[in-house]
Amino acid sequence: MEKYTKFMDAIVLLQLTQFLLLPISTTLFFIVSPDNPMHPRHIIPKGIKLKDNPIFIFVSLIFITWTSCIAWYTFMRFMIVGTIYFISILLVMREFKTNSVKQLTVSALRSSAYYLSREFTSVQLLHKEIMQGTWSILALTHLTIAHLSLFCNFSILKNWYSMNSSTLTLLSIWAIVQQLGWGAVLEIAGKFNNFSIKTLKSWKVISFKDKTEAKYFSKFRKCQKPVVIGKEGVLAFKRLTVLKFFRAAIKGTFKALLTLGKTA
Repeated sequence: MEKYTKFMDAIVLLQLTQFLLLPISTTLFFIVSPDNPMHPRHIIPKGIKLKDNPIFIFVSLIFITWTSCIAWYTFMRFMIVGTIYFISILLVMREFKTNSVKQLTVSALRSSAYYLSREFTSVQLLHKEIMQGTWSILALTHLTIAHLSLFCNFSILKNWYSMNSSTLTLLSIWAIVQQLGWGAVLEIAGKFNNFSIKTLKSWKVISFKDKTEAKYFSKFRKCQKPVVIGKEGVLAFKRLTVLKFFRAAIKGTFKALLTLGKTA
């Protein structure tokens, strides 16, 4: 159990370090790209000297850094809490799998229909309650990252020769980090769902001394659904979700180039 705790601590530390540095990239982007239309200095109409005032620009950068910290650190909180929850429930789910190589609980948990059905139902209900309150956040995050990825990919390819090198570099970093990072989250969520399917299949080989108990557990096993991250029927992260995400990013980028690229 100690090695799993150390592994979880290492992952959380890595996430903490990454998210503490991410707001700096946003500030650097506006420092090297003062003419970017999203820069707060452009809210001032042309011809007003305040627009190029160093003090106003400095205050704008402070505001950008502050809002960036709020956004990234809010996302960091969900990522860290999600990581701790995911690793914990994965360890619990492993105890339900009868053919696992290493298990920490007593074998009575997997040899009794009463204990196994009760504990698995408890974990399933707990997971459903958590997903009930967080699936909308996951869906919003998935939608936001998909659109940001499309924006970065389109901007880079459309303005490859006209965009300055600093902006091109920062947009490339954003595109790589958000797509690979979210892709890793989708891959882990898909493997979790796949592991849940294997857990339910492993129950087929359980033998019970009492035929009544075996018949009861057989009906219980058949009516169970694999545990999934998200909400079934709306947005559930399964094994192929990561492939669909990257396919949509590539397909959407080329569609945008073929349509908007001609008029932009």
